[in-house]
Amino acid sequence: MINSQPIKKNTSPGYQSGFTLIEIIVSLGIFAVVAVIAVGALVRVTSANRQAQAIQSGVNNVSFILDAISREMRVGTGYKCSWSDSSMLDSNNLIITGATCDLNAVYESPKDTLISFTSSNTDGTSNLIYSYLFHTVTNGSTQKIVIYKGEETATIKGSNVVFNPVTSESVNITDYKAGIFGGNTSYPYGLAFIRIAGYAGIKIKDQSVFDVQTTISQRAQ
Repeated sequence: MINSQPIKKNTSPGYQSGFTLIEIIVSLGIFAVVAVIAVGALVRVTSANRQAQAIQSGVNNVSFILDAISREMRVGTGYKCSWSDSSMLDSNNLIITGATCDLNAVYESPKDTLISFTSSNTDGTSNLIYSYLFHTVTNGSTQKIVIYKGEETATIKGSNVVFNPVTSESVNITDYKAGIFGGNTSYPYGLAFIRIAGYAGIKIKDQSVFDVQTTISQRAQ
């Protein structure tokens, strides 16, 4: 009969026990699961932060545009308004003459509306003419309003003014209302009304809806 002796672990001072292959595999598996969860959470947080910044940028853009128009028009004179049922921009972003707006009337999409006034700024020779165009862009069954600005100097007249968009790509203006009141013999000080509505953001669940308006009274004559 063969006597079997139990295997004794080496407990000598220079000996250290290690991990078995199964223990290493299990540890790596747990680490991989934790890493995947952590990376996924980081990606989601980064994406949410990027979307929030885009939405905030769009809302800031809308606020900046209204503030800029308000500041410029308050110290401006000679409020004027024109409109058209079709596009008032040609292929070179030059303005196409429209019909004169009725005073005390509000115009809205899908019409194009142009508001112009004489600015307090000058080019050294004469006061600049600023114009803001509320332009309706139709893409299939959807419409988007883009606000353009034109600046006329003493050397650029009328239809030669190039208009450039001032609204951000992240801003989707779906509706606007604009009109000029007063500015005649009975009411020499003009009054402008502007309202824009829409949303910022791409995905529906991440969109931030806005509906803002301002009334601008002329301070100078």
